[in-house]
Amino acid sequence: MNLLNLLKYQLGSKLTEQLGTYLGEDSSKVQSALDATLPTILSVFVRRAADRTGANDVMDTIKLGNHDGSMLNYLSGLFSGGSSTNSLMKSGEILSNKFLGNKQSLLSDAIANFSGIKRISANSLIKMAMPLVLGIIGKQVKNQNLDTSGLMSLLSAQKGHIGASIPSGFTTKNMSPSTPTPKVTPTPEKKKTINESISKEQVKQANVKTPPKKVAKKTNDSPSFLRFLPFIIGGLLLLFLLIFAIRSCSKSKDTTTTKPKATTKVAEGKKNGSDTKNVADTDAPNADNGSNSDNGSSNSGSSDYSSDDNSSSYTPSAPSIPHGQFKGEVEGITGGGSIAMSGLDFRGGARISRGSRHIISELAAVMQSNPGMNIRLDASPETRAISVKKGLMDAGIDRNRISTSSGGSSTVQLTVN
Repeated sequence: MNLLNLLKYQLGSKLTEQLGTYLGEDSSKVQSALDATLPTILSVFVRRAADRTGANDVMDTIKLGNHDGSMLNYLSGLFSGGSSTNSLMKSGEILSNKFLGNKQSLLSDAIANFSGIKRISANSLIKMAMPLVLGIIGKQVKNQNLDTSGLMSLLSAQKGHIGASIPSGFTTKNMSPSTPTPKVTPTPEKKKTINESISKEQVKQANVKTPPKKVAKKTNDSPSFLRFLPFIIGGLLLLFLLIFAIRSCSKSKDTTTTKPKATTKVAEGKKNGSDTKNVADTDAPNADNGSNSDNGSSNSGSSDYSSDDNSSSYTPSAPSIPHGQFKGEVEGITGGGSIAMSGLDFRGGARISRGSRHIISELAAVMQSNPGMNIRLDASPETRAISVKKGLMDAGIDRNRISTSSGGSSTVQLTVN
């Protein structure tokens, strides 16, 4: 009994055309694909049933899956799409995974290359053919009431039919449908090849292990100065820090050497008869670098006071007034009123010259004697009024007692609140 001829007869040309329409392929190419697919799948079942264990497996699959050939009675409905086709494809996928395993993709490529259909179409064709081939086998098991031994005999008799049905030029690697031998025993030559490949692989691994030793040897041969590189960098860093410290010390010494000059100027001022001690001269930190009060105390540098008014080219911008005169004028308005601080000499916009700073000292003394006295300073620009306020704050007057505003002339106007 030739199972392939029975199956091809039931399929016929019309069903082949219908299958081509479903797959979206040319019917002649589908027929060529079927000619290669059906005998190949039948050979898979023949090889599996070559021994009793495999035959029992095929028999159990037929019975549990109800592959009794009943679906062959309505093949036209299986290739029209819909639920019947989906059910056929699902059944074929289960059978392909069980009997083909990882050879399914190999068989799909071989069928696609041989027939010219797409690989996805070849894969679908395999899933459809698996239940059909098992169904034709199951139909004979049912009709002839075969047991496992009968199944083995039936499938063993198909070997010659399979070899005659395989198309010329169709081959698959690691799979020989024309020779349905259940087990492929490696030949001595193959074993020798495997052993040789293992030996070669071991040699390669041995060769790979050798280079690291050479690399390590080269590492030890590195220049000796690299070992001392961290010490060299550390020494350079210490040298840089030492040079920086020496320069800082020299700058500090240069700053302190300016103090005797200022003392000399103060001494000259005392010889000229200016012996009055002013609060702003001793306490104001806003004086220029090197400027001193009448009693010789040093002040820090600032832009609010100018110390170069002793130069021969300097011309005061306001007439100087004798010491004590402005104090008397301020005491006269402590009850309320205003007075112009015309004796203040500004340089560079808002810088108060050293020669007129006694006015700030006299005003601070009056405010210290009158704790309830608050003042407002008006000038244009306001920065001049702010310079006077800073001088009073440096003399110990609370900043909240002094307010400033922009207005009036460049002469600072003092108003007692």
